[in-house]
Amino acid sequence: MSFEDTQNYVTENTSQVIAVLAEFAQTDVMLFWHPKAEINAAQQKTWQPILDKINADLNSVFKATEGLEIPPQNKTSAQILAQKISALPAAKLTALYAAALNLKSPLLAYAMVQKIISADDAFTAAFLEELQQNQAWGEDAEAVQKRARIKAEIKQIEEYLNDQMSCH
Repeated sequence: MSFEDTQNYVTENTSQVIAVLAEFAQTDVMLFWHPKAEINAAQQKTWQPILDKINADLNSVFKATEGLEIPPQNKTSAQILAQKISALPAAKLTALYAAALNLKSPLLAYAMVQKIISADDAFTAAFLEELQQNQAWGEDAEAVQKRARIKAEIKQIEEYLNDQMSCH
């Protein structure tokens, strides 16, 4: 789907997009930490500061877990996120939705759209576990190409946002 198609979809389905992003935020990749010590340590180092900034920005309490149960705070925090993103201009909401699809993380997308983190930081955080595993087991050429495509798309979204900000 092109960015223009995404923009049309978000414009035509705004309330559903917001609901999906909020629901997805409860099971965001950054909220489920790996039990393996070295991966968990990398997640704490990379993800926790981002979560702290998101929680401060939203006045929410998104909470990470090593279990499979969704912490109750994440449901309330997802509702807060929905309220916040419902107030975003259409261009920012479209960028957030496109970034969330690419990053598999509405929280990282929110942080990127709100300039809490850069596109590079969002990409690194989104693929943290995969990149950690690659250090131990080597890289798959197809996965490398896919990540490169996603990174380029995330950078384009960031450039789009910067262009939107400079126009207003």
